[in-house]
Amino acid sequence: MSRNLTHQLAETAVGVREVSKQLCRARVQLDSSVRSVLIITKARDNHLIRLTRQLALWLLLNKRPGQQRGLVVYVDAQLRGSKRFDAQGIRTEYPHLFQPAEVVHPKTCIKREERQARTPELHQQQISNDLLACDSNEERAPQHQSRNGAASDHFHPHE
Repeated sequence: MSRNLTHQLAETAVGVREVSKQLCRARVQLDSSVRSVLIITKARDNHLIRLTRQLALWLLLNKRPGQQRGLVVYVDAQLRGSKRFDAQGIRTEYPHLFQPAEVVHPKTCIKREERQARTPELHQQQISNDLLACDSNEERAPQHQSRNGAASDHFHPHE
């Protein structure tokens, strides 16, 4: 019985390595309709936290095809508060990422807060302006009109 178990464990390990190799080679292509991304990472792995920070910055700073700005990036609240991730450092170094491009209406903020209260397990923090502009614990970011002058509850990471 122990030989069979050892053999199964060895096969599983080989399978995991193979999947890992395939994931490393994977290419992800986003169409222009994608506006935001949620990054999930292992919070206690210091190396991954640094890589997650680099990925978040890359996604925020690189303009999407046909768009004027990068993606809105969401991360877990625990990761956002991590010293290694240093969301406050990102805010200090790249303040333009936290300025909304469109008007933020209080009704929009209230709707978001109500949604978050109903689904606390899904409550994620965002390092760009979306939730920061509506979070009562943060100072409100300056508000801007959209191109057509209409209000919108879509925000973009930078101008």
